[in-house]
Amino acid sequence: MVTSFSTGHIGLFNMETQQLVLQLDSAGPPEAPVKINKVLSHPTLPITITAQEDRHIQFFDNNTGKLIHSMVAHLDSVTCLAVDPNGLYLMSGSTYSAIISVVHCEK
Repeated sequence: MVTSFSTGHIGLFNMETQQLVLQLDSAGPPEAPVKINKVLSHPTLPITITAQEDRHIQFFDNNTGKLIHSMVAHLDSVTCLAVDPNGLYLMSGSTYSAIISVVHCEK
């Protein structure tokens, strides 16, 4: 299970042992953590994706916990994310309108 905290941290938990397996890089500097509005796991790749208050979508490696990609996705907070079941397309939404960005995810 992947979860995010108000501190800007993201954790991967083993549901059988209820233990933290890996803490991912923070979504912002320690003195000013970025609020994470949505977090999800990619359906086919070991990647965690976050939608953030600071307009960014970030991609984290579930094996190392490191940030692997960050992009400004909208003009305002990114509030929702979805990945198609095949893991090829990422859809995101924001507070300013119903516009959705679609990103093709390379495997």
